[in-house]
Amino acid sequence: VFLIELNRPITAAELPYWNKQFADGRTRLSIVNEIATGREASYARVEDSFTTYLGQDGTPAQVYGAVTTAQTTHTSVQAAILGSRDFFKASGGTYTDYFQSLMTAVFGTTFPAPFIERQLSDGVSPIKVAEELLESNLGKQSLLTASYTTVLQRDPTQPEIILYVT
Repeated sequence: VFLIELNRPITAAELPYWNKQFADGRTRLSIVNEIATGREASYARVEDSFTTYLGQDGTPAQVYGAVTTAQTTHTSVQAAILGSRDFFKASGGTYTDYFQSLMTAVFGTTFPAPFIERQLSDGVSPIKVAEELLESNLGKQSLLTASYTTVLQRDPTQPEIILYVT
């Protein structure tokens, strides 16, 4: 869990705390949730998103800004990066280029979606548009597939996709 969620191994100093949590009867799920929703995991997800979506490490100020944006806008850290000025500029600096890059980042391909392009043209926040794409059924399926590939080295089955998406 530490390797996947925090990008590092658990330390010898941390091990007694987590062993005590198990000994006290906490479930694996509750422990994983605590690790995955903690501050360090948020920062790790932002750092991973910078690498994935911008092809670079974020500076400490950029990482802090993305975590803060995600918290204050109640969006995912992925949406904070995908809706950032940095991603917009890296994708070409026009709504059309940004839209194409956003579609590729979320779905791995582009396809016509005039409603989304119209939202951007009408001034809807890129973070809001990115979050809507990530929260769509196709977006959830894409994130699920990426997670399964990373963690389990396989694609999710159809029943797993249906369970997660619904």
